[in-house]
Amino acid sequence: MRRSSTALRDPQPSVFASLLAPVVIVAAAGVIGWVLLVTVKWLVVTLLFALGVALIVVPFAAGNRILGPTVGPVRRHRIVQLATAVLLGIALIVLGVVVSHHGWLLIVVPAGIVLIGRLTGRASASR
Repeated sequence: MRRSSTALRDPQPSVFASLLAPVVIVAAAGVIGWVLLVTVKWLVVTLLFALGVALIVVPFAAGNRILGPTVGPVRRHRIVQLATAVLLGIALIVLGVVVSHHGWLLIVVPAGIVLIGRLTGRASASR
């Protein structure tokens, strides 16, 4: 008895055929995610640098006008505010450098903040 070629075929698709679509979808998502990460990373780094430089330059450029003829505790308070702005600008520039070298921070830090927020919310809800 001779078997026909259709009798030897498995009615289910091959493993390769069933894996092809998910592999292509995951690869496309990976490429799109990488392009978005690179684009967003440089946008964030540029914004961090711009804000950092502005927070440093403006207090130095307008410092005399902001301080004005004030004396005593008011003058000290304004000086502390200007120094805080300059320190915040330096911190933003440093953060921009760190993010430019370690782009994965753009994913991990927000995810960690969300996780901490959810854990805090659950802890306070259970009390």
